[in-house]
Amino acid sequence: MQIIISPAKEMNLVHPLAQDWQLSAESQEIVTHLKNLSPSELKKTLKINDSLLTENLAYIRAFDKTITYKAIDMYHGLAYRWMDLDALDQSALTYLDDHLTILSALYGPVPANQAIKPYRLDFTTSLKLGKKSLKAYWKPVYNKTFTKGETILNLASDEFSSLFKQTDYQWIDFEFQELKEGKVKKHSTISKKGRGRMVKFLAQHQIVDLAKIKDFSEDGYYYKADLSKPDLFVFERLADN
Repeated sequence: MQIIISPAKEMNLVHPLAQDWQLSAESQEIVTHLKNLSPSELKKTLKINDSLLTENLAYIRAFDKTITYKAIDMYHGLAYRWMDLDALDQSALTYLDDHLTILSALYGPVPANQAIKPYRLDFTTSLKLGKKSLKAYWKPVYNKTFTKGETILNLASDEFSSLFKQTDYQWIDFEFQELKEGKVKKHSTISKKGRGRMVKFLAQHQIVDLAKIKDFSEDGYYYKADLSKPDLFVFERLADN
């Protein structure tokens, strides 16, 4: 059983490893391409403002330094904050090392404990490798990551999970929703928080049995059997007032 999750644009750089990285050939090609862009070209390619341009130029300069970060510690978006990693014991963290894969437009699919560097790159960028979009470039690599028939718990966004040929796996999607004043609410904030809490739950309970996932009850969530399917697990909670 493997869990996949999207990366985040927000970075937490307070726990450096002082450990060199080992780039795949695919990642090295992207890094080389980014290094060769002028500041104006980088700004246009990444669709960023001047403030983010300064930040990203610093990221690119840091590609040549030995300081790296553990992937799961470096990403600091909403889903990652709701994993509450500081609350997990060593056995739970080891579970994530073994079962959690973070999807990236720069590094490809990486284990939670892989040493990486900060960057800003996603599949909406106009960057091309040869004549290939980033999605086309990475798709063959993504589809060699897992064994055919393996169970994949998809907690990633469509932007990243769509690169996989999902019919090759026992693919399980997730939906998180809130009930407020009799109306069901779904949006990205709910989804990201739910995904983070689900990762924490899976790690805390060392889940390897699909049936046990239905016991998820973090933050008042409960399994919605009437909306769920064999390949879709739906969870609902009452919205906070």
